[in-house]
Amino acid sequence: MKVIRLFVLTFITFYSFFPDVICQKIDSSTLKKYDIIFKRIVKPEKKGDYYKSIDLLQEEYKLNDDIGIRALILREIGREFTNAGQIDSSEIYYNKSLNLFKKYNLNEYELQKTIFSLGVLAQKRFKYDLAMKYYIKSYNYFQEKDKKITITICNNIAQNLLDLGDFENALTYLKKSEGYALLLDDVNGLVVINNSLANLEYLKSRKTEFDKSIYYSKIALEYALKSNKQRYIMTSKLNLGAYLRMNNELNEAKKILNEVEKEYFKNNIKDNALYSNLIKIHVAFNEIDSVKYYFNFLDFKKLSEDELEFFNNLKESIISDPSLKLFLEIEKVKKWQDSIKINKMSSQALELERKFKLSQKQIEIENLKNKFLDDQIRLKNISIENLAKEKQNIELLNQKKLDQISLNETNLLNKQKEAENQTLKTEQSLQKTQISSQNKMLIGGGIGLGIISLLSLLLYRQSHKRKLKNETLSQQKDKIQLLNRELNHRVKNNLAFMTSLLEMQGRRTESAETKQALIESESRLKALALVHSQLFRSDTDTEVNLKNYLEEIKEHLLGIFSIPDKELNIGTDFCDYTINAEDAMRLGLIVNELVTNSVKHAFTDIENPQITIGTNINSEGKLTLKYSDNGPGISKTMGDNIKETSLGIKLIDLLRKQLGDRYVVVV
Repeated sequence: MKVIRLFVLTFITFYSFFPDVICQKIDSSTLKKYDIIFKRIVKPEKKGDYYKSIDLLQEEYKLNDDIGIRALILREIGREFTNAGQIDSSEIYYNKSLNLFKKYNLNEYELQKTIFSLGVLAQKRFKYDLAMKYYIKSYNYFQEKDKKITITICNNIAQNLLDLGDFENALTYLKKSEGYALLLDDVNGLVVINNSLANLEYLKSRKTEFDKSIYYSKIALEYALKSNKQRYIMTSKLNLGAYLRMNNELNEAKKILNEVEKEYFKNNIKDNALYSNLIKIHVAFNEIDSVKYYFNFLDFKKLSEDELEFFNNLKESIISDPSLKLFLEIEKVKKWQDSIKINKMSSQALELERKFKLSQKQIEIENLKNKFLDDQIRLKNISIENLAKEKQNIELLNQKKLDQISLNETNLLNKQKEAENQTLKTEQSLQKTQISSQNKMLIGGGIGLGIISLLSLLLYRQSHKRKLKNETLSQQKDKIQLLNRELNHRVKNNLAFMTSLLEMQGRRTESAETKQALIESESRLKALALVHSQLFRSDTDTEVNLKNYLEEIKEHLLGIFSIPDKELNIGTDFCDYTINAEDAMRLGLIVNELVTNSVKHAFTDIENPQITIGTNINSEGKLTLKYSDNGPGISKTMGDNIKETSLGIKLIDLLRKQLGDRYVVVV
């Protein structure tokens, strides 16, 4: 059935570049000029004198200065070389045409048609993957712009998939093509589509069942008769006759193929597929004279290996045994053996299909596992966010308590001042009493002494109460500090525990992408944990030494990141600076994300990767964090849309906004 595939490819190549659609998107003046050239040169030579057409087109190319016409002429020369069977020359001219379209940005529509022509050449050379690449590119362009050309592209994609044995996807594209053809009432396209469907059913049944192939061939013939084009009618009849012969409907096949033979004879057309089918029918009827007659037209050079063996054996049998009894018996045995082989191959194919589906299920299971891991990571990130919010709430509560303690201390100081003022007033009153009445001193001495004693007692009691309150406040403050240290210790331990979980999960997973995500999450948690570790070891509850903290982060990052066959070097120059814990945590996370991005993207082509991190106080008195690496730059490694795709960059932007203008970060 090689004849069917050859018909489909030949028809599609011609049909897609037929003159009525060739120049739709070129401007009107170019269209008129090229139409005149096409009618004058190409059409008169359509019956087979391709080299004459090529010579005339090359002369026309030299005479024309219009780049658009030159590009179209080059493509037409490529098509003529294709028709002449000169595939290498055809490819050269198609590429020349393509280069002109691209260089001068002539017309995307015509450029895509040239790409489609290169797909046809690749398919003729059995480079199916390359052909599919060209076809899909032109399909994506034309499916919304030109349904008629889309029909042709779908048919070629289907034939390409048939050659690869992908019957399911081939059927999908043929049905798409059929839908477009019915919508446009494209009778010519429906002829090709139904002949392709017949071929698909023939190959799908592994050349053992022919009913569906006969069905689609009859539909193709009906559309061919509607088109009233002899070429389509004769080719559809030839395909139908071949299927009928293989289905042992010999009389009907003989009748149809004789009609084709008469028409071809009238137009001096020779077709190997026609003669081989007629010979096999006459062999079945034991009509030796007819067999000998058609042997005169058969071109043995164009036969496949199986057909060549068959016809050579037949030729020898005619000489040695004109009755062909022995030959027919041998052929029956061969058919029986072939049927056994086909059944065996069918069983093997079914087993392969079963294994393929099983492997697909395993891939689906693996994808579900990866999705589950991603969900777990997402939940852990949410848990981390909740912990951070909880810590923030605790800090707010502690701040409120400290404010209350400060308010109590202020009230106590005010009372002490009032008591002192009262004492001062009392002393002044006593002095006035002593000065105003010396005579009453002895009498009032006892009374004054009693009053002074009483006041002293009152002052002592007030002082004692104040001392007790101060001790209580001091104890409360110490308790709060202890609670803060305990909170920092617990948060540090919890973050260390979560870091260990991520590290264990990273060792267990096999996905490189998942491992990288877990390492990055582990690094972020470690940056948070180091802040709390600093707070736990420091004398204050809210401030840490930034230099010590960033040095610890550097050592941690050197421990978890590695670059194959390269040694990562991180140079630091930190000033001694005390900073509140929240801002230290934000700066630590920024350093962590910058180092992570450098390791992932910056050192692919760098032999000695170097990162430099430093801090100093600028002229405005603000702390400045400086970061740099010796990579090629962030736009070259990660693209212009980095802020939309990178979680690390989004996190850095968020942290910088939270820091506000208190600090300067230079990258």
